[in-house]
Amino acid sequence: LSTLSSCENCLTSSSPRRAMSTAQLDVNAIAAAVQQEIARQQDATHYDDLSKDELEALVKTLGERLDLAKAALTAKDAPALKAQKVEGNWPDLPWGVAGKQDAAKIKAYIEKNMQERIMVIDGAMGTTIQQYKFTEEDFRGDKFTDCPDTQELKGNNDLLVFTQPDTIREIHRRYFMAGADICETNTFSGTVIAQADYGMEHIVYELNKIACELAVDAAKEVTSLEPERPRLVAGAPRPPHN
Repeated sequence: LSTLSSCENCLTSSSPRRAMSTAQLDVNAIAAAVQQEIARQQDATHYDDLSKDELEALVKTLGERLDLAKAALTAKDAPALKAQKVEGNWPDLPWGVAGKQDAAKIKAYIEKNMQERIMVIDGAMGTTIQQYKFTEEDFRGDKFTDCPDTQELKGNNDLLVFTQPDTIREIHRRYFMAGADICETNTFSGTVIAQADYGMEHIVYELNKIACELAVDAAKEVTSLEPERPRLVAGAPRPPHN
């Protein structure tokens, strides 16, 4: 903690530009200092000196951490998920055909339902994609084989709408079947600015188009199973970063 205080004093005494630069440079050092302090406090703990209530609380905390560690270990050993290809024709959503949806009807449906119940949106896309354990080759597929080997595509999850569309559609379907009313498109980095990091600015329009089609197709399928509760799709671009 004293190390952190020294770092904080050093940062605040500098100019704003200097402070920002120093903070960016010292992120790893600060994290290491925090871990060292945690380890020091743990090593300094004398269990015989703790009360029964303190020991029970400590055992509970350590047990929860152990459960988290076991779950993480199990996930490491779990086989990669593989999406099943789904083909079919489902009725259009009640808002109208693609490109001609009735915005007022969608708004009225959302307002009515939010007054009557809690509506649910999907969860994280990125961490769910990790369950499929895709490699660099999986990210490239047949579409991006011409990209130089020095240009790593793994981690650019939005590209999977091209190379692993069945997986992206399946993830949307899984969230809908789990109870989500709304799913977000796999377009968190679907902007020219974000894709510039990968040299992929030229695919942004097609990327967003296909991502929307995959999410809507999943919404149609699940809505056909539960027509009294039609599913919705929301576009999900992130704000441009500096």
